[in-house]
Amino acid sequence: MRKEYRPGGPGKDFSQRERFLLRVLIPVLLALAVLAAGAGILMVRSGMAGSGSGSSGGASSSSSGSSSSSSSSSSSGSSSSSGSGQGSAATASSALAAMAAQVSAPVQKYGTELPAGIYPVYHSQVDHDGDGIDDQTDILQSAKAYLKTKPKYGSRVYEGGWPTDGYGVCTDVVNYALLGAGYDLQELINQDIRKDFYGYGIMKREKNIDFRRVENQYHYFIRTAKRLPTSLKDKSKWQGGDIVVFRDANGSVTHIGVVSDRRAADGTPYILHNGSPSQTSYEQNILPKNKDRIAGHFRIS
Repeated sequence: MRKEYRPGGPGKDFSQRERFLLRVLIPVLLALAVLAAGAGILMVRSGMAGSGSGSSGGASSSSSGSSSSSSSSSSSGSSSSSGSGQGSAATASSALAAMAAQVSAPVQKYGTELPAGIYPVYHSQVDHDGDGIDDQTDILQSAKAYLKTKPKYGSRVYEGGWPTDGYGVCTDVVNYALLGAGYDLQELINQDIRKDFYGYGIMKREKNIDFRRVENQYHYFIRTAKRLPTSLKDKSKWQGGDIVVFRDANGSVTHIGVVSDRRAADGTPYILHNGSPSQTSYEQNILPKNKDRIAGHFRIS
């Protein structure tokens, strides 16, 4: 049976405690709760202020980012206005420069530094784009700049032709290498197909993809570039900035790359290329094991 506590009765001590709680402790606890709530509000406000200053920094960076982005786009837009729009050579060239500039790490170097003079470096007498750098050096440096962006291997078709989304294949190494020297292979190959349509062995012209096919680049270089020995016996004939084409076991030309200025200990030059998603580096000593599959060795000027 529940006891009933009444003032002055057996529950007198307890009712005194109850009155104490009601009159003293509870108001104190409420006051403490109010103080704690106030402190919480202050902390929240302080946090908001801190986050506001962070946002301000983010906005500042975003603002500077957008201003640099807009100036970059406006600059690239003005340079590409004479091109064919999105994916044009001018846009591709601007994108390449921007991507390369964003990569702070130097190009990873492979191969062996050989004493100067063993293999004299070839310099072209032509500076096609008039930038003060000869074609041979320009092609080599542009191939390295493109590979510095670490393109992922993937074959796609782009409006305008030029890949600018971080993907690419072996022919894009050559395309960007020559573009950096002032040679727009998209236009050049398209024009040459008009002159020798049956020689190219295609069913129809596709300007946005023809220049990215190995067999078309190969045929174009046979017709326009200087042909060099495919043998590795005289390694001095192989110079950084040259173009090399490989055939597969069936005899079809299926791969292409740019000769590097780096050499193995025996003087064999490395190749700058992008041939597979599983490729471990963009600069490799692949000539010796593929010496019987070298279909062509070319120099632009």
